[in-house]
Amino acid sequence: MARGPRPATELRTVTSLPNRPPRLRAEAARLLTLAVPLVLSTGCFSITLFVDRALLMWDDPAVAGAALSAGNVYWTCVCLPVMAIGFLPTIVSQCAGRGRGDAVGPAVWQGVWLTALAAPLFVLLGVFAPAVFSLAGHEASLAASETAYFRWLMLVAPGSMLEAALSAFFVGRGVGRPVLAVNVLASVVNVALDWVLIFGWGPIPALHEVGAAQATAAAMWLKVAAYVWLIRRSGGSFGFGDRGVRRPLMTSLFSRGMAVGVQQVFKTATVSGVLLAIGTAGGAPLAATTVVLSLVQLATIPLVGLSTALTSRVGQLCEGGGRAVKPAIYAGIGLFGVCVAGDLLAAWASGGTLTRLFLPEAEATAEVAEWVATLAPWGVLLLVADTVGLFSAGVVRGVGETRVLLTSTLAASGIVGVLSVCGYGAGPEGAWRLLAVWSFSQALLSTWWLARRTAAAGDRDLSSLPIPEPAAGSEPAAIPQAA
Repeated sequence: MARGPRPATELRTVTSLPNRPPRLRAEAARLLTLAVPLVLSTGCFSITLFVDRALLMWDDPAVAGAALSAGNVYWTCVCLPVMAIGFLPTIVSQCAGRGRGDAVGPAVWQGVWLTALAAPLFVLLGVFAPAVFSLAGHEASLAASETAYFRWLMLVAPGSMLEAALSAFFVGRGVGRPVLAVNVLASVVNVALDWVLIFGWGPIPALHEVGAAQATAAAMWLKVAAYVWLIRRSGGSFGFGDRGVRRPLMTSLFSRGMAVGVQQVFKTATVSGVLLAIGTAGGAPLAATTVVLSLVQLATIPLVGLSTALTSRVGQLCEGGGRAVKPAIYAGIGLFGVCVAGDLLAAWASGGTLTRLFLPEAEATAEVAEWVATLAPWGVLLLVADTVGLFSAGVVRGVGETRVLLTSTLAASGIVGVLSVCGYGAGPEGAWRLLAVWSFSQALLSTWWLARRTAAAGDRDLSSLPIPEPAAGSEPAAIPQAA
């Protein structure tokens, strides 16, 4: 007797678990399809940030310094809630892997409620901003500029959280083109408004650092509006009518998402400590360190996008256990290897061209160039370690075990602390040794856990995340292939 159609809750799409593990070439193609838009989106953000800082420098270097200082305080304040919502793509990807389109909407709504919960905190931070910058001992004019810039960024903060929540609807399902389109639009608007609002144009007065912050706020809320519009026209039933707070999902955002945020805080603190240690050795080693770190960060842009794509794909496959995930892992290893090999080849072929791009001619002294040559091998080691770390982090996030990343980071920080006390990190090269040891330790510890987990899982579900059950009276829906 012929079988009837499968219930919607059992439907699968091209982005969900296949009956047989696909070949590596097919998995690599899937990863690239999502990674390329995400890499370009990251590039849009980097270009926008560069233009914003450059225009402020043209306007007034002191104003640019105030904006940089206030921006760092802003990120310190919003890092944890933003990173918590950044865990939503993992939840959405696992809903996709189980064919549970009806669970996507409730998951995204948890990000909206978390934003509403954090909004009063942002208001309080804006109110007490003058006291914060005054207590730092800054001059009155500098503190006033920092306060004005910071208060406008507090309007950006809830928009940033909503943007992360809404974009998870696309990233988690493996649909990257809408994300790229929204980021390109926002970047164009941000850069255009930067020019008009910082310097003034016609009847619009020059607003300096306030104008830069207003441009950022306008672009961020434009992204939110664009994502809302795209979601409303996406078609299909994703359960967005179920707007209630789901305690298990909210708990996951707090515990597993916050783990990523705390990990980022420790990572930032480690890099800051290295910079402070190198700065005591003089201006030339610090300038050379800035050059080498900037080049490493530039080289990791495609790796960040690829890591996010790997998170989405692993999340979709983890229901099938280690055997189902392994093809994506092997394809990820190959793509990460190609990316880092391309980075190293480009650095070798460029000679000193890339170095000169990061230093004005007046600062490109022989001493700085000599320090760059000395520290460059450490930069290569750091890039390799970051490559391993981003690969393992992508897979671990896809499984949902972000606390492993936090544990490995804490363990690596402990190792570096012991070595520092023992005098292993003396001098600029010693500080770079500590940074390389920290990065390799964190990467290898998380990779070791990953290898053990996938090997032991077999065909068992790799995830322990709570996927919400359909609300009473709602109809579950499969994940459509495109938004």
